[in-house]
Amino acid sequence: MTFTIEYEQEDDGRWLAEELELQGVLAYGQTSEEAIASAQALALRALADRLEHGEKTAVSVPSDEFQDLLEDIEDLAAAAERRDEPAIQHDELLARLKTGKVYGKGK
Repeated sequence: MTFTIEYEQEDDGRWLAEELELQGVLAYGQTSEEAIASAQALALRALADRLEHGEKTAVSVPSDEFQDLLEDIEDLAAAAERRDEPAIQHDELLARLKTGKVYGKGK
């Protein structure tokens, strides 16, 4: 999905990026790339939240990007459903996979 992002460097050196079509979607970063990526992620979350709460938001999406947008929204919804689950470190997950003790299985 393509967002219209405007960005500038603040006096303190941080970068501020704002998605112009979604009110309140702005993010800071140490680099312009980091600020833009954060603003894009926030824009996707804002759209998903609005959809989840029944708000209608008009967005123009090229047809070749539509499937990617749907997948991003599904990923965000899955992450939101699991946000209260306890997190484990990546190394611990790898160890569990090696021993077969994922999801309580194994010995």
